[in-house]
Amino acid sequence: MIDLACHACKKVHLDAKAITLPNSETVGNYSTEYLTHTEAKWVYAKARNRSMYLEGVKEKRGLPAYEKLRTAMLKIHFGTY
Repeated sequence: MIDLACHACKKVHLDAKAITLPNSETVGNYSTEYLTHTEAKWVYAKARNRSMYLEGVKEKRGLPAYEKLRTAMLKIHFGTY
């Protein structure tokens, strides 16, 4: 059973659904895994300066969030996500 609860409020929203990531992992569209994946996809494809974006994440959200986003971006780059 997929956990569809929102990571912020811990409730299941009416539009919650299961999403299958490119690595065949199925997660809820309000999960931190899905949010990390979509942010990494956006940064990798659209951000003008990826390193500045990552440094901003490190300053504002801390080293664990930086590492998680950087790892997701590397997985996208190497096609393993």
